[in-house]
Amino acid sequence: MRGEPLFRGLGTATLRTETLTLERAVVPIDPDIPLEVAALVGCAVTTASAPYSTRQKLPAGATVAVIGCGGVGLSVVMGARYAGASRIIGRRPVRERRGIARSLGATDLLDGSGDVGAAVAT
Repeated sequence: MRGEPLFRGLGTATLRTETLTLERAVVPIDPDIPLEVAALVGCAVTTASAPYSTRQKLPAGATVAVIGCGGVGLSVVMGARYAGASRIIGRRPVRERRGIARSLGATDLLDGSGDVGAAVAT
């Protein structure tokens, strides 16, 4: 804030209204993109990119379990599909999210709201 010192911490200090960071860590966004969409894509997609990143390659034909199909989980489903996983198991108690997970590449779905491992067909 005005008159207060700014510190650069953890690469970025994203819980502030103002921050200092390296230029290479800043990604401009179109002002027409709602901030809640930009935040989800900026966080969830980049966090979940491990299955297809250059550092951690998922072996083709692998089986992947995704616990939770929120923003990050759905991004993991997409990444695993892109990386060539043969089986992608998603676990989420919310039926609508399971449907989205299926549409993004989940091959098997678990409810997760009752008994552990209770499979459901959606």
